[in-house]
Amino acid sequence: MPEQNNDLNSSDLEFEQALRSIHPAIAHLSPIDASFLAGRRSARFQLHLWQSTAAIILFLGIGSHLLPSKPATLPTSFTPAIYSNPDLSPLVQPLSVHSVLMLEQAVQKNGLAGLSPTSLPDSHNFHSKSTL
Repeated sequence: MPEQNNDLNSSDLEFEQALRSIHPAIAHLSPIDASFLAGRRSARFQLHLWQSTAAIILFLGIGSHLLPSKPATLPTSFTPAIYSNPDLSPLVQPLSVHSVLMLEQAVQKNGLAGLSPTSLPDSHNFHSKSTL
């Protein structure tokens, strides 16, 4: 090795001595930290894959609402068919006087005076002594 140093000047020799005196620092990693970092690095691809998939689905969902939809077109020869069966008309019963529709119509015609009088069932007084 001394024969290789003949073509070096004094500054190169000092630089070589300085480089030889440098020693790498000893790494102080705990096994727990090392395993945690290894697990994080191994799961990084799967995490990015799920995030990318979720972002694509989100953009597709938003994009589908932003695109104009085609209006529903009916056939040009569409004619509605009205079917009535006179045999079913006796099955339709008239509305009760107390139905909401009949009450609304009565109030519209005659105001509150159009409401029918209330018929409440008889109430009996209840005492706890009578049950024992």
